[in-house]
Amino acid sequence: MIKKMGLTAAFALALVTPAYPADDHSQAKSGSSIVYAAKYKGVEEIKKCIAAGADVNELSENGRSALIEAAVREDTESVKLLLDSGADVKLRDRSGETVLMLAVFKGNMEIIKMLVEKGADVNAKDNDNETALINSINFRENIEVIEYLLAKGAEINAKDNFGQTALSVAAGEGISTITRLLVEKGADINHRDNKGVTPLMRAAGNQKEETLLILLGKLAGKDIDARDNNGKTALLYAIEDGFTAGVKALLAQKADPNAADSSGQTALQYAEIRAKDNAGIIDLLKTAGAK
Repeated sequence: MIKKMGLTAAFALALVTPAYPADDHSQAKSGSSIVYAAKYKGVEEIKKCIAAGADVNELSENGRSALIEAAVREDTESVKLLLDSGADVKLRDRSGETVLMLAVFKGNMEIIKMLVEKGADVNAKDNDNETALINSINFRENIEVIEYLLAKGAEINAKDNFGQTALSVAAGEGISTITRLLVEKGADINHRDNKGVTPLMRAAGNQKEETLLILLGKLAGKDIDARDNNGKTALLYAIEDGFTAGVKALLAQKADPNAADSSGQTALQYAEIRAKDNAGIIDLLKTAGAK
């Protein structure tokens, strides 16, 4: 199985870590009371802060603005007030997350649209080089959000620190609706991450039959025997994980039954040594001409 990469602890923590302790009202003294108000109080308290001259772009100790806190809270009224009062949509917290990235996790389309209309960058990257599009698949799997981001110019083949694209993530997670959408929108189906792994390999190595079939349909036999940095093909990934249906589908599309990795280990040897359901897989390979 190919382990999921790209889901950062920093991002997950950013969504649940409060800007301040829940009972700490001393933040008003630090000049960050508007952030506290956005996190814990709501629009009426924010109005008081603004009327008192608070800086709407004040940052908490975590580097989070009132706008970020309001968006995470899904407080639409507060988000609108802060935007109308000049809140900066491009500010980032300490993890490099923008308010749009955090709003995408919540999946609140009204807030997402407000932010984009105010100039939020759909292609901004966090400290792990993840974009809002990649984060939307990692966390929310909301096709409406993904369609909107793409319509607003999100780079479909943007890469994170692992070299993964949105399609890499969707294929590996077996999210067929999103895989199909990304393929239809022109995502690079042959993209290789930092380890040389393609979306097809990720689907094969994680036993994701529906996404595998979608990718095979698009490839139509081309590049089916692409190799990763260790010389492994999608067929070898499927065999290694005992993915009988995947092996059958790949062989039906003329995957090389005699493929060998960089160490010289062949598909048949993979089946004999590693496959969990090797009897059925061995039969499939031999029928296809494996030696």
